[in-house]
Amino acid sequence: MKFHYLFRSTYKPTGHTYMGIHSSDDPNFGSEYYHDAFIGSGARFKEFIKALQAMHHLTAPQIRSNFVVEVLLGGTFEQCKHRYDQFDIPYTHPLCLNLKEGAPSGVPKTPEHIEAMSSALKEAMKGNSNVVGTVKVTEDGDAITPEVREAIESTKHKIKWINNKIESKSVALPIDSEGRVIVPEGWVLGQLRNKLKEESTDE
Repeated sequence: MKFHYLFRSTYKPTGHTYMGIHSSDDPNFGSEYYHDAFIGSGARFKEFIKALQAMHHLTAPQIRSNFVVEVLLGGTFEQCKHRYDQFDIPYTHPLCLNLKEGAPSGVPKTPEHIEAMSSALKEAMKGNSNVVGTVKVTEDGDAITPEVREAIESTKHKIKWINNKIESKSVALPIDSEGRVIVPEGWVLGQLRNKLKEESTDE
């Protein structure tokens, strides 16, 4: 028997999100008892997975364990497709792994291309939110859309800047039962200020 699911996959370390429809014989798809490990498809999604494999040398099970897969709707394929079409997917957002039909997409084939994509993934996370979680516009005018923020926060994560007094990074942090973010050991909330900029300002 085939089950049809409208689902959302979220990459926990960064909050990158994919939404799609999947047909499976697994009645537990998307739960902790799944046997169907499908997490997404499409050119942009596959490019993202290839970049992860190239950067971190992850196996397929390791990649799957870093994704949260949620079933948004189970029903007929037509019902799932109808609901999917109602979503306003932010295709151009750097955290969106969906690719609008007909849009061009490149596949990393050289080390240089992979390295460039790695830098792009890191750059995509910059300036997404400040330490209290409000939307912050980046230098190029980009911002997290309500749809993407909802997708990330529905997985009980929040995007926060953290630093270890050496470097800063913007990540999707898990939240506890009281709604507080869980900060990794050795890190604190907030973004490091540019010391060189401070010194030049003091002069």
